[in-house]
Amino acid sequence: MDLTVSFQAVEFHHLMGLHKLHDLRLSRANREKVFSQILSGQITLDDVKEPLFLQYPETAGSFSKDRRAI
Repeated sequence: MDLTVSFQAVEFHHLMGLHKLHDLRLSRANREKVFSQILSGQITLDDVKEPLFLQYPETAGSFSKDRRAI
């Protein structure tokens, strides 16, 4: 069995949670351009691995909204 997941380049930003990386400029950059740069290797996992600021949605029993990575 094969499963194919398709999406538009502009949707990748949200699917990967890049909108949560508020301290990185790519969270506000052109979404299609960021997707293209990821595919070409210009943006790598190391570039987004350890942001200083993450914003989590508030849910019962979850972390606070603002959290700093150590």
